[in-house]
Amino acid sequence: MKTALVLLSLIVMPHADAAAQVPRDTPPPAIENARHERDLRAAVAAGTATKDTYLELARLANLQNRFADTVAALRGAAALEPASAEAVHRIGTICWDYARRDTAADPATRQTYLREGIAAEDQALAIKADYVEALTYKNFLLRLQANLSTDPAERKRLIAEAEALLSRALALPPPVPPAGAPPPPAPPLQGFPETFEGTMARLTPVRVGGGIRQPAKTRDAKPVYPADAQAARVQGVVIVEAIIDPSGAIANARVLRSVPLLDDAALSAVSRWRYTATEVNGVPASVLVTVTVNFALQERD
Repeated sequence: MKTALVLLSLIVMPHADAAAQVPRDTPPPAIENARHERDLRAAVAAGTATKDTYLELARLANLQNRFADTVAALRGAAALEPASAEAVHRIGTICWDYARRDTAADPATRQTYLREGIAAEDQALAIKADYVEALTYKNFLLRLQANLSTDPAERKRLIAEAEALLSRALALPPPVPPAGAPPPPAPPLQGFPETFEGTMARLTPVRVGGGIRQPAKTRDAKPVYPADAQAARVQGVVIVEAIIDPSGAIANARVLRSVPLLDDAALSAVSRWRYTATEVNGVPASVLVTVTVNFALQERD
C-alpha cells in the first residue's frame, strides 16, 4: 500500500521542479569529470596507474584546454613505455594542436608549445629514426615556427629543415601488410572534376611556409576506416598534398605517401575538409598544403 501511495504522489505533482526529477546518481558532466580525474590522480599517487590511466588524464585535461596538465599526463604514459616512439610522439601532436589553434596566445606561449613539440618528436626519432609520424609532425612544427619568426634568415632555415624532414618521410616505404592481407585495391576513382595537375595550372597555388601562413581548419571530416584494412590489421599515416581554393575549400588532393588499403579513405576525408580563406598581399589566394591522415587500430587485449 505504501508503494501505491508513493506512486500516486508522483502522479499528482505536475508542477514540481523538473530539475528535482533528475536522478541524483546522474551528476553534470563537469562534476563527473572532476570526480573521475580525482580517482585517476589517486591511482597515480598510489603507484597503480597504467598507461590508460595517464591517457585518460590527458584526455580530461585537454577537454579543459589545460596544456601543462595534458602534456604532464602524456609524459607519464610515455614513461611507462620508454621504448615506444609513438608514446612521445603523442606529446608532439598535442603541442602542434595547441600551437596551431591557440592563435589568441602571445607568440612566446605559442613558441613554448612548438619547442616542446619539437623536443618530443626529436625524442621519438631518437627511438625510431624512420618514424614517419614524427618526421611529418616535426615538419609541421617547424613550418609553424617559421610563420611566427620575424627573422627572414631564420624562416628560411626552418622551412629548409622542414622540407628535408618531409622528403625523408616521403622516401620511406609504406608499412608492409601482414601475411594473408588482401591485395591493394585498384587506384581510387578521381574524386575531383579535374586532374590534380589541371587544378595546379588553373589556381597556381602558393605553398604554405615562410610568409604564407597555414590556414586554420574550420570543418573536419574523420576518415572511415576501411573494413578490409581493419581485417588485415593495416594501419599507418597517409600523407596527402591538398590544394585549397581562395574560399577555403579543397579544390583537389593527391597522395604523396601511400598506404594502399587506406588511400581512398584518406582522400575522401580530406576532400570534405574546409579552411579559412588565405590572402596574399590583400588578394584571395589558393594555397598548397601537406596534411596527414592517421589510421590507428585499437589495441587488442
